[in-house]
Amino acid sequence: MPNEPRWLPLEAVLEINEAHVADSGEYHALLSQAKLEGALMRPQNIYHYNDEYNVVTLSVTLMFAIAEAHAFEQGNKRTGFTSGLAFLSDNGFNYVGPDTVEFATHFKQVVEGQKPYDWFQAKFVEFVVPVED
Repeated sequence: MPNEPRWLPLEAVLEINEAHVADSGEYHALLSQAKLEGALMRPQNIYHYNDEYNVVTLSVTLMFAIAEAHAFEQGNKRTGFTSGLAFLSDNGFNYVGPDTVEFATHFKQVVEGQKPYDWFQAKFVEFVVPVED
């Protein structure tokens, strides 16, 4: 079993959401801490109970768990995506891919159930690289 990843704390996700909604002038409000806590547990559960050790898979799981939980009044998808990137970074990887409307649309399609997670992950993993020392 590899070393356990550094899990993203609740406080970090709250800060990410607050920053996103402040940038767009929206109101920051956590509607359900329980839903957010459940979302944060999803990658931990697949790590511990499904023996999933791939950091990219855990990151993508975290992204969608947060986005789908709708724990915030605004910015759930943005917060989910950015939280997944923060998790990657905390665990030695960077996302070097496009910040485009098309990529955001791909993410939204998965959240809305139009595309499967693994379809997005296959696109996403192409842009994940180890952090250079």
